[in-house]
Amino acid sequence: MASGAIDKQITHHNHFVPQFYLRYWSCDGKSIWDYKLVVENERENTWRLTSLRTACSWDDLYTQRIAGADVDDIENYFCDKYESPVSIILNKINTGSEVSKNDVNCLVNYWLVQHFRTPSFMIKLAELVPGAFDRVSDQIPRLVAEYLRENESEADRRSAPQVAPLEPFPDQPIEIDFDLKSAEVTSAISLGRTSFLSSIASLINGAVGDKIRNYNWTIVRPPSGRYFITSDNPAVAYRVNSRNEIEVDGVGLGRSGTTLVLPLTPTAALFSRVGSQLLSIPECLDDTQFDLFNEAIYKSAYRHIFSKQEILAIEEVFPRIVNREVIAEDREVRNNWAENQASLEERHENWVTNYSRCP
Repeated sequence: MASGAIDKQITHHNHFVPQFYLRYWSCDGKSIWDYKLVVENERENTWRLTSLRTACSWDDLYTQRIAGADVDDIENYFCDKYESPVSIILNKINTGSEVSKNDVNCLVNYWLVQHFRTPSFMIKLAELVPGAFDRVSDQIPRLVAEYLRENESEADRRSAPQVAPLEPFPDQPIEIDFDLKSAEVTSAISLGRTSFLSSIASLINGAVGDKIRNYNWTIVRPPSGRYFITSDNPAVAYRVNSRNEIEVDGVGLGRSGTTLVLPLTPTAALFSRVGSQLLSIPECLDDTQFDLFNEAIYKSAYRHIFSKQEILAIEEVFPRIVNREVIAEDREVRNNWAENQASLEERHENWVTNYSRCP
């Protein structure tokens, strides 16, 4: 637990898209025009004003249960390392001040953490991890043979490289158990908050983050009189296929031609296209590019689209879904989230303690 964590007020009300960011789309500094993509019935208003305090919030999304206490080190890390510096830069952009290369680099770092910190990515991660376990399982015979060979020859024995912890993020909650009677080895992972938070650290601080930071990034503007929308999953990667259609699923962050964007304000957006030089990226998008951009924001959104103003007939362009079951499932997950995740973390902490005592 971080020093002083017991003495200070713990932040339980987490925003996976920060309020200072959404405020640039606010009509009054307190609320924002909100278009829900999943509704309980078709008679719901197309647009509603949502408080900035509740928009893109999820209680205890980043909290950790450590040694029986709640810890908000990751929430503070996001705020201190990413949100506070970016809030200054967005103010510069909004007021027309010059933006430096270092400012753009800071925005790219923010794109990374914003891309991976949302519920949308958490769901995607839960779908990806089983595939990673399959790959590990395929390598187990080779690893066992290699270990036995090294163990037989003291001179050839090599110690496994130690991976430094990425504080304040947790390690992946992987548990391995040995049953000597049945000669079985089993491994398991909890696909919950700990796995989600650990994956964020691995991605933003590993090879993926390094690669994305080295792309050519710039700030683009919309056509005159038009505005970028944003969403509850605003750091987007998309491709335009041969039929001039937007694809956002499985596009690959390192694939040539993939476009990475983040609306910064209604009139400015961070922009990169993998494999492109800066001179080939327009300073101002034309109407076609702008429409594709906003379509990518819509298709990547989790549950909400946000706009500076109501967009008439938005349902004709960006349809919403009527599904009471999805709404009920979302509500149940959120209501039980803190208790369920704390229970998983305490169980894993006990496993680690018991495992470390084994001879």
